[in-house]
Amino acid sequence: MEKQQSSSAFFYPFMKQLLLSILMMLLPLLANAEAVEINGIYYNLSTETNTAEVTYAPDDADYYYSGDIVIPETVNYEGKSYSVTSIGNGTFWNCYELTSITIPNSVTSIGYRAFYGCSSLTRIKVEDGNPIYDSRNDCNAVIRTADNKLIAGCSNTVIPNSVTSIGSSAFFGCSGLTFITIPNSVTSIGNTAFRGCSSLTSISIPNSVTSIEDGTFLGCLGLTSVTIGNSVTSIGTSAFSAGPSLTRIKVEDGNPIYDSRNNCNAIIRTADNELIFGCSNTIIPNSVTSIGSYAFAGCSNLTSISIPNSVTSIADHAFKECTGLTSVTIGNSVTSIGGYAFAWCSSLTSISIPNSVTYIGAYAFEGCTSLPIIENCLYADTYLVEVVDKTIATCTIKEGTRFIGDDAFYGCSSLTSITIPNSVTSIGGRAFRYCI
Repeated sequence: MEKQQSSSAFFYPFMKQLLLSILMMLLPLLANAEAVEINGIYYNLSTETNTAEVTYAPDDADYYYSGDIVIPETVNYEGKSYSVTSIGNGTFWNCYELTSITIPNSVTSIGYRAFYGCSSLTRIKVEDGNPIYDSRNDCNAVIRTADNKLIAGCSNTVIPNSVTSIGSSAFFGCSGLTFITIPNSVTSIGNTAFRGCSSLTSISIPNSVTSIEDGTFLGCLGLTSVTIGNSVTSIGTSAFSAGPSLTRIKVEDGNPIYDSRNNCNAIIRTADNELIFGCSNTIIPNSVTSIGSYAFAGCSNLTSISIPNSVTSIADHAFKECTGLTSVTIGNSVTSIGGYAFAWCSSLTSISIPNSVTYIGAYAFEGCTSLPIIENCLYADTYLVEVVDKTIATCTIKEGTRFIGDDAFYGCSSLTSITIPNSVTSIGGRAFRYCI
């Protein structure tokens, strides 16, 4: 039985995202049941409407999309002519050798994540006369003409000043993108718009943008600098990744919702003083009262952090997978440490948990293999939370402990003996699961 995460704030949106991604991968395969290949391009043909949809090359095909692809307006098959009117979901999914795509004016529908992961794609052109899409100003992108939304871009895209929004997954997986300028005409950036753009080094969100949605820059591990405009009033779950290169975060002055007070290199929600996103150079100001979920998750270059006395809570997953973190100082006002808060901080050798802490969530220190905490057991007041070192053979629980928490000894496969004092009145669920 797998361990359960203790927070749904991140888990459920991204489980939904994961399931959607899997579905997008499966859809091309389902669509290809009747796909035919014509001059190196695969199509789903409709004999009822005499239309053709460009689709993914089957897994067993000898050919996959690469180089320069020019989609024709019409195709002929077995004596019939078909108008090419659409590009299906995920059609060019992970075609990493695709360099150029030309879309005819007959195409009036382009599916979800049609160009996902096309890391070598440098040119996108919609032919003149298309009633739905355009590539104005030779921008190397697909723009939906009616609402000026950029729905697909590539590493050479130059976003025109007339674009008002960047669509969901527009640059998803574009690992060749190193730089992009977002003009002042843009007011919103869709979820996962730049997700996985691992070579993108800096991003500046102009003052015109009001919202950054879930996962917009997630997986942009090459980012060194992030600047947030003063009109951004909504930042979604895991909008950014605290990657190894990120050293500078700045919210422009005048933002009514967020700030980066005292040049702290972090994003702080002004209303409740919660730090929602940090990096390896963050210095947590004394005015911060909480560390948000995933605030530093994956920040592998963070080596030490001092949490001031103003902070009362550390949320779930806050420092998860900060593999370079060696020491943590927690202020004496912290009362709760969330589930997985320091999970897999494998270099962590020193942490002082103050007496003010009365709650430590499940697996808060899971995978902290370098951390020697009170004979390898982690306590909060009279509550034994978990065994940190899963390889221990014997354990004596300290006198005065009243509760043994859920999953406290989960996975201690080497445990041969344990001494439980008379003070213990409650033992949690799965406390000794897999102690075999």
